[in-house]
Amino acid sequence: MSSTFAFSPYGLSQPVTVVPTAGTLTLFLNLHGGTGTLSVTNAAFPPSGLRIANMGAATGFVLFTSPGSTQTIAQTIGMFIGASAIEKFRIQGMNRMLFMSAGGTTTFQITPGEGL
Repeated sequence: MSSTFAFSPYGLSQPVTVVPTAGTLTLFLNLHGGTGTLSVTNAAFPPSGLRIANMGAATGFVLFTSPGSTQTIAQTIGMFIGASAIEKFRIQGMNRMLFMSAGGTTTFQITPGEGL
């Protein structure tokens, strides 16, 4: 039996390229290709949790805000995601993700789901 604290993916991962300048992504769940598989795209259902895997060698930063927020990200206020690290976040109601790298380019693989 699996732990009730394990992360349970709800669908497909989405790659996001992260560079030293700030980027923004609004996160929603959508049916992927009409197959019944959920993915993180533009739709009407914000996910309640995310797993973010930093697939590259550059350090990345993320910050989650509400959709109408004007908050910006900087290395001094974002949450650190080290190279080759995997982090999980509960983002209920904060489906606007700001991101940037400390230098260089990396890729975040973002997977919707539940759990820690």
